[in-house]
Amino acid sequence: MLKGFGKDFLFGVATSAYQIEGGNYNDWTEWEDKAKAKRITKLTSCGNSTDHWRRYKEDFSLLKKLGINAYRFSVEWSRIEPQPDQWNQDALQTYVDMAKILKNLQIEPMVTLHHFTNPIWLHQDCPWHSEKSIERFTKYAEKVISALCPYVKYWISFNEPVVFLLGGYVDGRMPPGIKDAKLSFQALKNILLAHQEVHSIIKDHCNKDYQLSIAHNMMEIRPALVFSPFDHYLSAHVDQFYNWMLVDAFATDELNFTIPTAIKGKAMLKLRDTITFWGVNYYSRLFMSFAPFNPLRFNFLYKDSSRNGLTDMGWEIYPEGLEYILRKTYSKLNLPIIITENGIADKQDIERTKFIADHLQVLKKCSTDIPIKGYFYWSLLDNFEWLHGFDPRFGLYEVDYNTFKRKKRPSADFFTKLAKGEIEI
Repeated sequence: MLKGFGKDFLFGVATSAYQIEGGNYNDWTEWEDKAKAKRITKLTSCGNSTDHWRRYKEDFSLLKKLGINAYRFSVEWSRIEPQPDQWNQDALQTYVDMAKILKNLQIEPMVTLHHFTNPIWLHQDCPWHSEKSIERFTKYAEKVISALCPYVKYWISFNEPVVFLLGGYVDGRMPPGIKDAKLSFQALKNILLAHQEVHSIIKDHCNKDYQLSIAHNMMEIRPALVFSPFDHYLSAHVDQFYNWMLVDAFATDELNFTIPTAIKGKAMLKLRDTITFWGVNYYSRLFMSFAPFNPLRFNFLYKDSSRNGLTDMGWEIYPEGLEYILRKTYSKLNLPIIITENGIADKQDIERTKFIADHLQVLKKCSTDIPIKGYFYWSLLDNFEWLHGFDPRFGLYEVDYNTFKRKKRPSADFFTKLAKGEIEI
């Protein structure tokens, strides 16, 4: 048991379906096919990824060897409902089998219902900016929840909805590839209404001790130039939009959607009682810079301001920012917090052990006055990293993408020693 965090602390790893399963066809695979991968930085298609869909039993044995007590994974909507109201019971049963195996291994499953990907037909018939998307997602969610509830206590309705909107509706480099800030507001509103429906379904189907949240990507955001009032203005507003818009919506039932220089929107929702904890995905710190010739009038950048170094993704290693995120989040929500993702792209496995240790030290410091209930490292395996293809290596286990062989990295041994309480942070 991980020392210093309590006997009920969830200590595990996280993955997502599309990034590791392989052999799938959804809006991301269609996106890759149509664009001939031109929208993906490394010109890579996901394809078979790590072949986890066929090798999940083998991979679950790796979980057991790690000594962890929790595992976060996502369910692929397009497998379960490849066409509207056509349900693939075999695919759903595979996810049920996954949850059963995890419980038998004494590993607590945390299930994510939506991790960026959608069935192809969704964008054609009822995209997220259409109110019909709420009904469609609710039908899917009810199928999954009713099947998995006997085995699953922890649920994530949506992974990083703000990132999904920025990529799919503002920047346009992710499906559905729309560059319309007004539609992004409507899409977010519908996603949050769908989350409300998920809450109702879980209340109806699951035990009373269920745990539900979203997983929200959060990072410390600062001005690129300390003496620039424009950078300060931008960083404050982007910080509010990126980090605190969703937190405030769940705290107050009021969604205030403002992209600086682009759009303002407001909606009243019933969110305060729909979560039992807050899921934080934390990786880095971001700097904002005024850019008068950019259509949005700003740029963002990563830099090694802390002298901790940069990851293989070029992201600053900045564990100190996690404390800021945790303390401000708790002050607003007064709910337990789980780190639902935290990880580093480190192909040589040089920085990963220190990265994990430093972030756990921040958690330990904050846990004296904040109820922090879990930590999930991203990721169990190397995987398909969306716009960056297969080059970034986040896994505790290395994957040979030609043979699909898994190879334990030294950092995995460190993680196991932590999980078994053989060392203490």
